[in-house]
Amino acid sequence: MAVVDNRKKRRIYLFVIVAAVTIVAIYSYCVDTLQSVLAPKCFFLMLTGWKCPGCGTQRALHELVHLNIGGVWHTNPILFLAIPYMLLLVYLTYFGGERRFPRLNEAVYSSRGVMTVFYIIVAYWVLRNVFGF
Repeated sequence: MAVVDNRKKRRIYLFVIVAAVTIVAIYSYCVDTLQSVLAPKCFFLMLTGWKCPGCGTQRALHELVHLNIGGVWHTNPILFLAIPYMLLLVYLTYFGGERRFPRLNEAVYSSRGVMTVFYIIVAYWVLRNVFGF
């Protein structure tokens, strides 16, 4: 019975993830976030004038669904690391990756792994404001 429940849970997770990605992709494809009033603006950027690590993500997703890789790089280059990393996290967490690759799971969820991601994000945050990318 437990095997059936796990399969059901995985299917539900997969459905929710695919539905969420599909909704974001359709929104990103149809709405030009530079022109739309519906697109939320970055509160940190409005307050300080500095870009946060997430600034440009909406525009980058808009460029990605239009297959403009250069546009993605121009608006938020950290997505080239973030998207595969998030896919890895989803696989490890919801689709049995923690059992198949226990050492990878340990490394990703260890304090060293989490702090590495944190330092990458902070470094990106500082560098993008210092060098203007």
